[in-house]
Amino acid sequence: MLNISKELLYYCEGSLSCIIALAIILHYRNRRLNNNTERLVSSIIAYSAIIYIVGDIGIAITDSTNVELLNSAIYFFASFAFIAGTAAAYTWVVYSEFLLTRKLDLTGIKALVAGIPLFIDVVLTLLSPFFGFYYRIENGSAAKGPLFNVHMLIIIAYILFVMIRNTVILVFDENSSKKADIYGHNIIFSMPLIITAVLQLFFFGHPIYSSGLTLFILATQLSSTTHMVTADELTGINNRNQLIKFLETKMHSYALSNDKLNHLFLFIMDVDNFKKINDTYGHVEGDEALMIVAKTLKQMSGRYNCFCSRYGGDEFVMVGELYDSTSARAFSHELNTLLAEHNKKAGNSYELQLSIGFAQYDESITTIPEFIDKADRMLYNIKKARKAGNFY
Repeated sequence: MLNISKELLYYCEGSLSCIIALAIILHYRNRRLNNNTERLVSSIIAYSAIIYIVGDIGIAITDSTNVELLNSAIYFFASFAFIAGTAAAYTWVVYSEFLLTRKLDLTGIKALVAGIPLFIDVVLTLLSPFFGFYYRIENGSAAKGPLFNVHMLIIIAYILFVMIRNTVILVFDENSSKKADIYGHNIIFSMPLIITAVLQLFFFGHPIYSSGLTLFILATQLSSTTHMVTADELTGINNRNQLIKFLETKMHSYALSNDKLNHLFLFIMDVDNFKKINDTYGHVEGDEALMIVAKTLKQMSGRYNCFCSRYGGDEFVMVGELYDSTSARAFSHELNTLLAEHNKKAGNSYELQLSIGFAQYDESITTIPEFIDKADRMLYNIKKARKAGNFY
Protein backbone atom coordinates (compact mmCIF):
# COMPACT_ATOMS: atom_id res chain seq x y z
CA MET A 1 0.00 0.00 0.00
CA LEU A 2 1.29 3.49 -0.89
CA ASN A 3 2.12 5.64 2.12
CA ILE A 4 1.98 9.27 0.97
CA SER A 5 3.59 11.18 3.80
CA LYS A 6 4.38 14.87 3.94
CA GLU A 7 8.07 14.01 3.69
CA LEU A 8 7.44 12.08 0.45
CA LEU A 9 5.40 14.95 -0.98
CA TYR A 10 8.12 17.47 -0.15
CA TYR A 11 10.73 15.11 -1.57
CA CYS A 12 8.83 14.76 -4.86
CA GLU A 13 8.02 18.47 -5.07
CA GLY A 14 11.68 19.40 -4.66
CA SER A 15 12.80 16.83 -7.22
CA LEU A 16 10.08 17.80 -9.72
CA SER A 17 11.12 21.45 -9.35
CA CYS A 18 14.65 20.40 -10.38
CA ILE A 19 13.27 18.52 -13.41
CA ILE A 20 11.17 21.51 -14.52
CA ALA A 21 14.17 23.83 -14.12
CA LEU A 22 16.37 21.46 -16.13
CA ALA A 23 13.75 21.10 -18.88
CA ILE A 24 13.52 24.89 -19.23
CA ILE A 25 17.32 25.24 -19.27
CA LEU A 26 17.61 22.45 -21.84
CA HIS A 27 15.01 24.03 -24.13
CA TYR A 28 16.56 27.48 -23.85
CA ARG A 29 20.11 26.17 -24.30
CA ASN A 30 19.30 24.19 -27.44
CA ARG A 31 17.72 27.26 -29.01
CA ARG A 32 20.69 29.52 -28.28
CA LEU A 33 23.72 27.29 -28.95
CA ASN A 34 24.87 27.27 -32.57
CA ASN A 35 27.72 24.81 -32.02
CA ASN A 36 26.27 21.33 -32.61
CA THR A 37 28.97 19.60 -30.56
CA GLU A 38 28.50 21.88 -27.56
CA ARG A 39 24.74 21.44 -27.83
CA LEU A 40 25.13 17.65 -27.88
CA VAL A 41 27.51 17.37 -24.91
CA SER A 42 25.67 19.88 -22.72
CA SER A 43 22.36 18.19 -23.55
CA ILE A 44 23.73 14.79 -22.46
CA ILE A 45 24.56 16.26 -19.04
CA ALA A 46 21.07 17.75 -18.70
CA TYR A 47 19.30 14.58 -19.85
CA SER A 48 21.47 12.48 -17.51
CA ALA A 49 20.49 14.77 -14.64
CA ILE A 50 16.79 14.45 -15.50
CA ILE A 51 17.03 10.65 -15.73
CA TYR A 52 18.87 10.57 -12.40
CA ILE A 53 16.18 12.65 -10.69
CA VAL A 54 13.34 10.61 -12.23
CA GLY A 55 15.02 7.44 -10.98
CA ASP A 56 15.48 9.02 -7.55
CA ILE A 57 11.77 9.93 -7.39
CA GLY A 58 10.87 6.40 -8.49
CA ILE A 59 12.95 4.96 -5.65
CA ALA A 60 11.27 7.27 -3.12
CA ILE A 61 7.76 6.37 -4.28
CA THR A 62 8.27 2.61 -4.52
CA ASP A 63 10.16 2.73 -1.22
CA SER A 64 7.01 3.96 0.47
CA THR A 65 5.06 0.81 -0.44
CA ASN A 66 4.86 -2.50 1.35
CA VAL A 67 4.20 -4.45 -1.84
CA GLU A 68 6.96 -6.98 -2.52
CA LEU A 69 6.12 -7.02 -6.23
CA LEU A 70 7.42 -3.45 -6.43
CA ASN A 71 10.88 -4.49 -5.32
CA SER A 72 11.81 -4.95 -8.96
CA ALA A 73 10.66 -1.37 -9.61
CA ILE A 74 13.11 -0.14 -6.95
CA TYR A 75 15.93 -1.98 -8.72
CA PHE A 76 14.80 -0.51 -12.04
CA PHE A 77 14.72 3.09 -10.83
CA ALA A 78 17.91 2.68 -8.78
CA SER A 79 19.82 1.35 -11.78
CA PHE A 80 18.69 4.32 -13.88
CA ALA A 81 19.62 6.80 -11.15
CA PHE A 82 23.05 5.33 -10.39
CA ILE A 83 24.14 5.10 -14.04
CA ALA A 84 22.75 8.53 -14.97
CA GLY A 85 24.39 10.19 -11.96
CA THR A 86 27.82 8.88 -12.91
CA ALA A 87 27.23 9.58 -16.61
CA ALA A 88 26.55 13.24 -15.79
CA ALA A 89 29.86 13.48 -13.88
CA TYR A 90 31.80 11.76 -16.70
CA THR A 91 30.21 14.01 -19.32
CA TRP A 92 31.28 17.03 -17.28
CA VAL A 93 34.90 15.85 -17.71
CA VAL A 94 34.34 15.64 -21.47
CA TYR A 95 32.52 18.99 -21.58
CA SER A 96 35.18 20.84 -19.56
CA GLU A 97 37.81 19.55 -22.00
CA PHE A 98 35.69 20.68 -24.94
CA LEU A 99 35.33 24.19 -23.49
CA LEU A 100 39.12 24.48 -23.50
CA THR A 101 39.99 22.87 -26.83
CA ARG A 102 36.69 23.32 -28.74
CA LYS A 103 37.22 19.74 -29.94
CA LEU A 104 35.43 16.53 -29.00
CA ASP A 105 37.45 13.33 -29.23
CA LEU A 106 35.63 10.37 -27.68
CA THR A 107 37.91 7.82 -29.33
CA GLY A 108 41.20 9.19 -28.02
CA ILE A 109 43.27 7.60 -25.26
CA LYS A 110 42.27 10.28 -22.72
CA ALA A 111 38.55 9.72 -23.29
CA LEU A 112 38.91 5.94 -23.16
CA VAL A 113 40.92 6.02 -19.91
CA ALA A 114 38.45 8.47 -18.38
CA GLY A 115 35.63 6.10 -19.37
CA ILE A 116 37.02 3.14 -17.38
CA PRO A 117 35.50 4.23 -14.01
CA LEU A 118 32.15 4.81 -15.75
CA PHE A 119 32.29 1.32 -17.26
CA ILE A 120 33.09 -0.22 -13.85
CA ASP A 121 30.26 1.76 -12.27
CA VAL A 122 27.76 0.59 -14.90
CA VAL A 123 28.79 -3.07 -14.41
CA LEU A 124 28.48 -2.87 -10.61
CA THR A 125 25.12 -1.09 -10.94
CA LEU A 126 23.69 -3.74 -13.25
CA LEU A 127 24.93 -6.52 -10.94
CA SER A 128 23.52 -4.88 -7.82
CA PRO A 129 20.00 -6.38 -8.16
CA PHE A 130 21.64 -9.82 -7.90
CA PHE A 131 24.54 -9.21 -5.51
CA GLY A 132 23.55 -6.01 -3.69
CA PHE A 133 26.83 -4.20 -4.46
CA TYR A 134 25.44 -0.65 -4.52
CA TYR A 135 21.95 -1.13 -3.09
CA ARG A 136 19.71 -3.87 -1.76
CA ILE A 137 16.15 -4.27 -0.54
CA GLU A 138 15.67 -4.52 3.19
CA ASN A 139 12.12 -4.72 4.60
CA GLY A 140 10.72 -3.40 1.33
CA SER A 141 13.01 -0.36 1.22
CA ALA A 142 16.23 0.51 -0.61
CA ALA A 143 19.36 0.43 1.55
CA LYS A 144 23.04 1.08 0.94
CA GLY A 145 25.03 -1.83 -0.37
CA PRO A 146 28.61 -2.53 0.80
CA LEU A 147 30.06 -0.78 -2.29
CA PHE A 148 27.74 2.25 -2.30
CA ASN A 149 30.64 4.53 -1.33
CA VAL A 150 32.57 3.25 -4.38
CA HIS A 151 29.77 4.60 -6.59
CA MET A 152 29.87 8.03 -4.94
CA LEU A 153 33.68 8.08 -4.93
CA ILE A 154 33.71 7.49 -8.71
CA ILE A 155 31.46 10.51 -9.15
CA ILE A 156 33.59 12.58 -6.76
CA ALA A 157 36.79 11.46 -8.54
CA TYR A 158 35.47 12.74 -11.89
CA ILE A 159 34.57 16.11 -10.42
CA LEU A 160 37.83 16.38 -8.48
CA PHE A 161 39.75 15.59 -11.67
CA VAL A 162 38.21 18.61 -13.40
CA MET A 163 38.86 20.87 -10.39
CA ILE A 164 42.45 19.75 -9.77
CA ARG A 165 43.46 19.69 -13.43
CA ASN A 166 42.11 23.19 -14.07
CA THR A 167 43.63 24.54 -10.84
CA VAL A 168 47.10 23.12 -11.62
CA ILE A 169 47.06 24.51 -15.16
CA LEU A 170 45.78 27.89 -13.98
CA VAL A 171 48.53 28.17 -11.36
CA PHE A 172 51.53 26.66 -13.16
CA ASP A 173 50.93 27.06 -16.92
CA GLU A 174 52.17 30.42 -18.23
CA ASN A 175 49.80 30.24 -21.19
CA SER A 176 46.71 29.66 -19.03
CA SER A 177 46.01 33.41 -18.78
CA LYS A 178 44.53 33.27 -22.29
CA LYS A 179 41.78 30.98 -21.02
CA ALA A 180 41.81 31.90 -17.34
CA ASP A 181 38.06 32.57 -17.35
CA ILE A 182 37.33 29.06 -18.66
CA TYR A 183 39.65 27.40 -16.13
CA GLY A 184 38.10 29.46 -13.34
CA HIS A 185 34.56 28.67 -14.43
CA ASN A 186 35.32 24.95 -14.64
CA ILE A 187 36.54 25.04 -11.04
CA ILE A 188 33.59 27.07 -9.75
CA PHE A 189 30.99 25.04 -11.67
CA SER A 190 32.34 21.84 -10.13
CA MET A 191 31.70 23.03 -6.58
CA PRO A 192 27.93 22.33 -6.39
CA LEU A 193 28.59 18.84 -7.75
CA ILE A 194 31.45 18.01 -5.38
CA ILE A 195 29.69 19.39 -2.29
CA THR A 196 26.39 17.61 -2.93
CA ALA A 197 28.12 14.38 -4.00
CA VAL A 198 30.05 14.31 -0.71
CA LEU A 199 26.88 15.02 1.27
CA GLN A 200 25.11 12.20 -0.59
CA LEU A 201 27.67 9.83 0.90
CA PHE A 202 26.27 10.51 4.36
CA PHE A 203 22.63 11.27 3.61
CA PHE A 204 21.52 8.39 1.39
CA GLY A 205 17.85 8.68 0.52
CA HIS A 206 17.79 12.48 0.19
CA PRO A 207 17.73 14.43 -3.13
CA ILE A 208 20.98 16.27 -2.40
CA TYR A 209 22.91 15.35 -5.54
CA SER A 210 19.81 16.21 -7.61
CA SER A 211 20.04 19.79 -6.33
CA GLY A 212 23.77 19.88 -7.07
CA LEU A 213 23.23 18.76 -10.66
CA THR A 214 20.54 21.40 -11.17
CA LEU A 215 22.70 24.19 -9.71
CA PHE A 216 25.65 23.05 -11.82
CA ILE A 217 23.68 23.06 -15.08
CA LEU A 218 22.10 26.42 -14.19
CA ALA A 219 25.58 27.89 -13.59
CA THR A 220 26.91 26.62 -16.94
CA GLN A 221 23.80 28.00 -18.68
CA LEU A 222 24.25 31.46 -17.16
CA SER A 223 27.93 31.44 -18.12
CA SER A 224 27.10 30.33 -21.64
CA THR A 225 24.50 33.10 -21.97
CA THR A 226 27.02 35.68 -20.77
CA HIS A 227 29.58 34.32 -23.23
CA MET A 228 27.09 34.60 -26.09
CA VAL A 229 26.44 38.25 -25.20
CA THR A 230 30.13 39.17 -25.11
CA ALA A 231 31.73 36.79 -27.63
CA ASP A 232 31.43 36.22 -31.35
CA GLU A 233 29.51 33.00 -31.93
CA LEU A 234 31.76 31.61 -34.67
CA THR A 235 35.26 32.53 -33.56
CA GLY A 236 34.83 32.83 -29.79
CA ILE A 237 36.74 36.13 -29.57
CA ASN A 238 35.14 39.38 -28.42
CA ASN A 239 32.23 40.70 -30.44
CA ARG A 240 31.52 44.22 -31.65
CA ASN A 241 29.64 45.22 -28.49
CA GLN A 242 32.62 44.32 -26.33
CA LEU A 243 34.88 46.32 -28.64
CA ILE A 244 32.78 49.45 -28.14
CA LYS A 245 32.78 48.98 -24.35
CA PHE A 246 36.54 48.47 -24.31
CA LEU A 247 37.20 51.52 -26.48
CA GLU A 248 34.94 53.71 -24.32
CA THR A 249 36.98 52.83 -21.24
CA LYS A 250 40.39 52.95 -22.94
CA MET A 251 39.86 56.23 -24.80
CA HIS A 252 38.51 57.88 -21.67
CA SER A 253 41.55 56.71 -19.74
CA TYR A 254 43.94 58.03 -22.39
CA ALA A 255 42.14 61.37 -22.60
CA LEU A 256 42.70 61.92 -18.86
CA SER A 257 46.28 60.64 -18.69
CA ASN A 258 49.26 62.91 -19.34
CA ASP A 259 51.97 60.33 -18.68
CA LYS A 260 51.95 57.84 -21.55
CA LEU A 261 54.97 55.69 -22.33
CA ASN A 262 53.19 54.15 -25.33
CA HIS A 263 50.44 55.25 -27.67
CA LEU A 264 47.05 53.67 -28.23
CA PHE A 265 46.64 52.10 -31.68
CA LEU A 266 43.57 50.63 -33.34
CA PHE A 267 44.08 48.09 -36.14
CA ILE A 268 41.24 47.23 -38.49
CA MET A 269 41.73 44.39 -40.97
CA ASP A 270 39.93 42.15 -43.39
CA VAL A 271 40.80 38.89 -45.13
CA ASP A 272 42.21 39.24 -48.63
CA ASN A 273 40.15 37.47 -51.30
CA PHE A 274 37.73 36.10 -48.71
CA LYS A 275 34.86 35.98 -51.22
CA LYS A 276 37.02 33.87 -53.51
CA ILE A 277 37.73 31.43 -50.66
CA ASN A 278 33.99 31.12 -49.99
CA ASP A 279 33.11 30.73 -53.67
CA THR A 280 35.88 28.21 -54.40
CA TYR A 281 35.95 26.09 -51.24
CA GLY A 282 32.51 26.73 -49.74
CA HIS A 283 31.24 28.63 -46.71
CA VAL A 284 32.30 25.93 -44.26
CA GLU A 285 35.90 26.39 -45.34
CA GLY A 286 35.36 30.14 -45.19
CA ASP A 287 34.32 29.80 -41.56
CA GLU A 288 37.43 27.71 -40.90
CA ALA A 289 39.56 30.48 -42.39
CA LEU A 290 37.93 33.03 -40.07
CA MET A 291 38.63 30.79 -37.07
CA ILE A 292 42.30 30.55 -38.09
CA VAL A 293 42.42 34.35 -38.22
CA ALA A 294 40.79 34.56 -34.77
CA LYS A 295 43.28 32.05 -33.37
CA THR A 296 46.13 34.17 -34.73
CA LEU A 297 44.67 37.35 -33.24
CA LYS A 298 44.33 35.69 -29.84
CA GLN A 299 47.97 34.61 -29.96
CA MET A 300 49.07 38.12 -30.89
CA SER A 301 46.89 39.48 -28.09
CA GLY A 302 48.79 37.30 -25.66
CA ARG A 303 52.15 38.52 -26.96
CA TYR A 304 51.31 42.23 -26.85
CA ASN A 305 48.51 42.36 -24.27
CA CYS A 306 46.07 43.61 -26.90
CA PHE A 307 42.31 43.47 -27.25
CA CYS A 308 40.95 41.61 -30.28
CA SER A 309 37.43 41.29 -31.65
CA ARG A 310 35.48 40.35 -34.72
CA TYR A 311 33.98 43.51 -36.18
CA GLY A 312 31.70 41.85 -38.72
CA GLY A 313 31.95 39.47 -41.69
CA ASP A 314 35.65 39.02 -42.41
CA GLU A 315 36.62 42.23 -40.59
CA PHE A 316 38.53 42.16 -37.31
CA VAL A 317 39.80 44.84 -34.94
CA MET A 318 42.72 44.88 -32.51
CA VAL A 319 43.49 47.60 -29.98
CA GLY A 320 46.81 47.85 -28.20
CA GLU A 321 49.57 50.09 -26.90
CA LEU A 322 52.70 50.49 -29.04
CA TYR A 323 55.60 52.92 -29.15
CA ASP A 324 55.03 54.54 -32.56
CA SER A 325 53.84 53.99 -36.15
CA THR A 326 56.96 52.02 -37.00
CA SER A 327 56.09 49.59 -34.20
CA ALA A 328 52.55 49.43 -35.54
CA ARG A 329 53.79 48.47 -39.02
CA ALA A 330 56.07 45.82 -37.51
CA PHE A 331 53.07 44.55 -35.52
CA SER A 332 51.03 44.24 -38.74
CA HIS A 333 53.84 42.36 -40.47
CA GLU A 334 54.26 39.98 -37.53
CA LEU A 335 50.53 39.34 -37.48
CA ASN A 336 50.47 38.28 -41.14
CA THR A 337 53.60 36.15 -40.68
CA LEU A 338 51.98 34.31 -37.77
CA LEU A 339 48.76 33.92 -39.77
CA ALA A 340 50.69 32.31 -42.64
CA GLU A 341 52.24 29.84 -40.17
CA HIS A 342 48.84 28.85 -38.76
CA ASN A 343 47.40 28.51 -42.25
CA LYS A 344 50.28 26.29 -43.33
CA LYS A 345 49.80 24.06 -40.26
CA ALA A 346 46.12 23.76 -41.18
CA GLY A 347 47.19 22.40 -44.58
CA ASN A 348 45.11 24.85 -46.61
CA SER A 349 45.85 25.15 -50.31
CA TYR A 350 44.91 28.82 -50.41
CA GLU A 351 46.83 31.81 -49.12
CA LEU A 352 45.46 33.54 -46.03
CA GLN A 353 46.52 37.14 -45.57
CA LEU A 354 45.13 40.28 -43.97
CA SER A 355 45.00 43.83 -45.25
CA ILE A 356 45.57 45.97 -42.16
CA GLY A 357 44.99 49.64 -41.51
CA PHE A 358 45.77 51.35 -38.23
CA ALA A 359 45.31 54.65 -36.46
CA GLN A 360 46.96 56.27 -33.45
CA TYR A 361 44.69 57.84 -30.87
CA ASP A 362 45.21 61.57 -30.26
CA GLU A 363 43.32 64.63 -29.00
CA SER A 364 41.70 65.22 -32.39
CA ILE A 365 39.69 62.00 -32.03
CA THR A 366 36.65 62.56 -29.85
CA THR A 367 34.43 59.58 -30.71
CA ILE A 368 34.81 55.85 -31.30
CA PRO A 369 33.52 56.06 -34.91
CA GLU A 370 36.20 58.67 -35.66
CA PHE A 371 38.92 56.38 -34.29
CA ILE A 372 37.68 53.41 -36.31
CA ASP A 373 37.15 55.52 -39.42
CA LYS A 374 40.71 56.84 -39.26
CA ALA A 375 42.08 53.29 -39.32
CA ASP A 376 39.54 52.28 -41.96
CA ARG A 377 40.72 55.04 -44.32
CA MET A 378 44.25 53.64 -44.14
CA LEU A 379 42.88 50.16 -44.86
CA TYR A 380 40.99 51.52 -47.87
CA ASN A 381 44.14 53.18 -49.24
CA ILE A 382 46.14 49.96 -48.81
CA LYS A 383 43.57 47.89 -50.70
CA LYS A 384 43.29 50.54 -53.41
CA ALA A 385 47.08 50.61 -53.87
CA ARG A 386 47.23 46.81 -54.08
CA LYS A 387 44.54 46.72 -56.76
CA ALA A 388 46.61 49.23 -58.75
CA GLY A 389 49.62 46.91 -58.46
CA ASN A 390 51.44 49.08 -55.97
CA PHE A 391 52.76 48.24 -52.51
CA TYR A 392 51.60 50.43 -49.69
